[in-house]
Amino acid sequence: MNFPLKAHQLISHWVPGLIVLMTLVLSYFKWNYTDFVNVFARQGSVATTSIILLSIVAFVIGEFIDCIRDLLEYVWDLTGCKIDCERLFSNDPEMVEIRDSYWTYYVMSSNIVISSLLCLFLYKLKIIILIPETIISCTGWLIGIFIVGIFTANACTLRYELCKITNKKKEILSND
Repeated sequence: MNFPLKAHQLISHWVPGLIVLMTLVLSYFKWNYTDFVNVFARQGSVATTSIILLSIVAFVIGEFIDCIRDLLEYVWDLTGCKIDCERLFSNDPEMVEIRDSYWTYYVMSSNIVISSLLCLFLYKLKIIILIPETIISCTGWLIGIFIVGIFTANACTLRYELCKITNKKKEILSND
């Protein structure tokens, strides 16, 4: 059976959803990990079902985040850095390799940035409670902002590379 999606492609959708889900769950338990684990421990055999259900919910949230990224692709295209999706998703062996590396990690980085921004949006709506200052200091916030900044820079760089790679053949043909 030829399954077109590879594990790392699925993870690029699941992990950002897990970030949002775990932020919501841990916020519900007031960031007390022990309380969270105790709830699962008391469930016994149902705990496995709960973990599977949470995994599915995380993937669905990740798909929602990816839908946001898909819609933002049109905004990115307006900047002049348009990815030739027809070429990228062709059966050309070179493009298959590009999809497995550049595209997957571009999607992952973009989705992590969007999931982080979604968590901040939920915080502003008072749906989640961010970690109390007693647990995380100003330094922790700066580290978090730095990490999100790195993912943002990575997503931008990968998108730029994808634009160059997918439009390279067009440039060669137009120069002839």
